[in-house]
Amino acid sequence: MKILFLADLQSVRYEEWQNFLKIDKNTFDVIATLGDIYGLYLKQTIDAFPDKKIIGVLGNHDQKEQFTYYDIENIHNHIVNINGVKIAGIEGCVRYKENDNFPLYTQFDIIKVCYHMNSADIIISHNSPFEIHDDKDDIAHVGYQGLLDYIEKCKPKYCVHGHQHIDKVTKYLDTKVIGIHGASILDINTGWLEKIF
Repeated sequence: MKILFLADLQSVRYEEWQNFLKIDKNTFDVIATLGDIYGLYLKQTIDAFPDKKIIGVLGNHDQKEQFTYYDIENIHNHIVNINGVKIAGIEGCVRYKENDNFPLYTQFDIIKVCYHMNSADIIISHNSPFEIHDDKDDIAHVGYQGLLDYIEKCKPKYCVHGHQHIDKVTKYLDTKVIGIHGASILDINTGWLEKIF
């Protein structure tokens, strides 16, 4: 199965986005959003690929009701099974401001969520795991400790995240931790990762 990941599209040029919408829909099977995507881009993604299943997690700049409005399946704090592949999700980032309109959490909040979550083949998250691809000098970009604990306990094949605005792959124990910025397609069978923009 091939998953098209979208993450942190704040800086993408509109012309580049329009070219992306013409991508061959046969090059991927499922779309997974990793957060911080404008509503217009979500709507255009739905319109351009109406036969593709879209799942995702919200980013720290996304309104909490955004997925409900666009009828996208929010997999925060639960697991979906797609073609026999179990995918778990964790939204938001570490709370760096007081605002209940956005998915912001304490480290303890996410530790609790991840502790109770069952094992999955893939876990997607807006934020990265603690001390992997994160920025410990910026509270808004410190990774989730709970996500790191989940990787250590459940050993998913992949952990795919956004938020840090990097394209990077790091092996941690049995898990490939993949940072996505923009759009990339991951072949979960072979591990091949193709950067789209």
